[in-house]
Amino acid sequence: TIIGTIANLYPAKGIENLVETAEYFKHNDSIAFFVIGNGPKYHSLKTKIENLKLEKKIFLLGNITDARAYLPAFDVFVLPSLKEGFPWGLIEAMAAKLPVIATHVGAIPEIIENGENGFIVDPGKPEQIAKRITEILGSDYLKKELAIKAHQTVLFKFTEDKMVKEIEALI
Repeated sequence: TIIGTIANLYPAKGIENLVETAEYFKHNDSIAFFVIGNGPKYHSLKTKIENLKLEKKIFLLGNITDARAYLPAFDVFVLPSLKEGFPWGLIEAMAAKLPVIATHVGAIPEIIENGENGFIVDPGKPEQIAKRITEILGSDYLKKELAIKAHQTVLFKFTEDKMVKEIEALI
């Protein structure tokens, strides 16, 4: 089971919280965490992973060309941001029919209807992320339902034509 994210490793992305979330699963050998992305926090995250002895639990994969092509390998997508604008990575994960967990920052509440097409948790609360991961992985029905509704949200709410029209209306 792969819990993953795609994000630039900047302080605002809160990847430290994903590392701390992984700690809740350190005795479960069937779950791994993958982080695709690079940035100034790479070395401090690597050190944190080593200090928590999570080298076999959470993997920093660095930059990968066309990273979204790897989304189907994930079982759950997590965006643990502390600050966010409009997260395209979250939209891509939803388009890839993944159940998603993200924090209540930026435009995320406009994208995710909590409990319907994903879960929203408080920023800086890895225990909430761990609880939602456990909930999703504990129910095949919930996992599939969230994934389907996430995909439908992207299809009906974030189509290219609709987004262009909304931007043109602002101009």
